[in-house]
Amino acid sequence: MIKKCVRYWGYFFLLLMVVSCTSERKTLRQIPTEKRPTLVFLDFENNSPGQPTHFASLRRAIPDLILSDFQTSGLFRVLRSSDRTRLVQELSYQHSGMTGPDPIKYGKQLNADLVLTGSFSTIDGVVSITARVTDVATGQVLASHTVAGPTRNVLLPGVSPLKQLSLTLLANLGTSLNNSEEEILADSFETREMSALLSNYEGEILMEKASAREEEDAATDLRKEARKEFEKAAQADPDYERPRRNLRRMAGFLTPPL
Repeated sequence: MIKKCVRYWGYFFLLLMVVSCTSERKTLRQIPTEKRPTLVFLDFENNSPGQPTHFASLRRAIPDLILSDFQTSGLFRVLRSSDRTRLVQELSYQHSGMTGPDPIKYGKQLNADLVLTGSFSTIDGVVSITARVTDVATGQVLASHTVAGPTRNVLLPGVSPLKQLSLTLLANLGTSLNNSEEEILADSFETREMSALLSNYEGEILMEKASAREEEDAATDLRKEARKEFEKAAQADPDYERPRRNLRRMAGFLTPPL
């Protein structure tokens, strides 16, 4: 009974994450959601030499931030990381022996129109990011681009290689944002502190791992680690709302309902 309650709270937390992310974000274009193509992402591959752990959570942060820009454009419906992870677990990809699900098969299983995939590497203070958007129905790569720049600039307006990547992908997909809309996207950041960003996404990754664990003690330990990461993120950037929302959702989380 207790195990079921713990798993219930895990999925409830993930559901709250996706509802919050989709309901609070304002869009530039007011196209009805049902008329927008659906976009989902896979975690990016970390091709950094030795795969340093300091930037490990960028594998989730980079595609999630790109999807935030796509959603803000109002031209796409995105499947956020929490929904994505829950569905991947249900499809049992994590037990398939693959390093990651096949993008086309994955997209079809989730009823998505487009799949965002990519990779990144960090070396000597420079980050390089490659992203691709693939049509699920045809397997054709519709947009692909690579950017590189100082890691310290990733979250800085005007010089962010990540924003450059988002805008280029949108343009390659045939969108027609005007100058004002591009400026809004280029200047929209949830945080400008890299340490806060990394800690928050590490916490979210830990929460998702916890929801997949069968052992109560192991899941609880992961949630405790996640809470520490959210607290670190909130301390690093007091104006960063996302880790604070995550902490609020965790209030009483480690005490499952009777």
